[in-house]
Amino acid sequence: GEVRALLNALADEGLLQRQFYGGFLTCPSCGSPQLDDAQGCPGCRSDRITRGRILEHFACGNLDMEDLCLKGNCYTCPACGREMKFLGTDYRSIGVKYRCVCGNIFNLPVELCRCRACSASFLKENAVHKEVYSFRLGEEKGFRLAFDFGLKKELIRCLRERGYIVKENARV
Repeated sequence: GEVRALLNALADEGLLQRQFYGGFLTCPSCGSPQLDDAQGCPGCRSDRITRGRILEHFACGNLDMEDLCLKGNCYTCPACGREMKFLGTDYRSIGVKYRCVCGNIFNLPVELCRCRACSASFLKENAVHKEVYSFRLGEEKGFRLAFDFGLKKELIRCLRERGYIVKENARV
C-alpha cells in the first residue's frame, strides 16, 4: 500500500524508473500468490476426475467408464448388472471423455486453482491478476537522490573533519 504509493510517486518525479517485471495470479479470498493449478468438473468443480473411454449400455442407458464395466474378460453394466456382449448391439463406445465422482461426464475439464494458504478452490478465470514492477534509480535525478541519501552525509562529515563550516539549505 504505502510503499507502493511512495515508489510510484518517486517514479512520477523521475527519481526512479519503473519497469514492468511480470504478472501473477492471486487468490480472490486471501490474496496469496501460492496457487496450484488443477483441472475439474464443470458441474461441481471437484478435481476428482478420471479420463477414459465411456461405454453406453443400450438396455438401461447407463454411461460409464470402460474400466468400471470390465469384469474379467467381458463387459458388465455397473448399473443393471447385465452382461454387454456385442459392440453395436448391446453397447457402444462414445469416445474418450472425463468422468467426475459426482457422475458428470464431460469432454473438457475446467481450469481450477487451489490456494495453498487458505485452501480455497476457484475457477482460474476468477483469480486476481496482479502486476509487478521493478524500480531503479533514474538516470539524472537518481544521482541526486543517491547523493542526498549517501554521499552527501559522507561529504559533510569529511568537510567538517577538515575544519569547514557546513550549512545545509543556506541562502547567499
